[in-house]
Amino acid sequence: MKHETSIQASSDDIYAPGDFVGFVTHRLGVDTMRRIEQAFGGLRISLGSSSKGQQALAKVIGAERAQIITQEFGTGAVDVPLGVASRSALIEQACLVGRTATDIAHSFRCCTRTVYGARARLRRQGRLK
Repeated sequence: MKHETSIQASSDDIYAPGDFVGFVTHRLGVDTMRRIEQAFGGLRISLGSSSKGQQALAKVIGAERAQIITQEFGTGAVDVPLGVASRSALIEQACLVGRTATDIAHSFRCCTRTVYGARARLRRQGRLK
């Protein structure tokens, strides 16, 4: 079984207050963040100790790690962003169905340059004319 990054924080951890992805990545490791993104990407999960969201989070990353997140963010809810790969795939899908660059950028909260990059990648792959 692979061992993940230690869950102990070091004094040089740097992430903005309230930065869910930054906190989880730096404190609990990239693998933990990937598992959270895969299970809950694009959703809001509740962190209350008796909530279904907290229980589901604990099943995905373990009770100890879920508790560390709750200690940092309280018992409210957090929005889990889509992972970069998931988001890129969705942007590409939107390009393939003909949505405008502005519409896609607005929907995915990215710049139009990201959309144009996705379109160029699709053209190089022969998937978009």
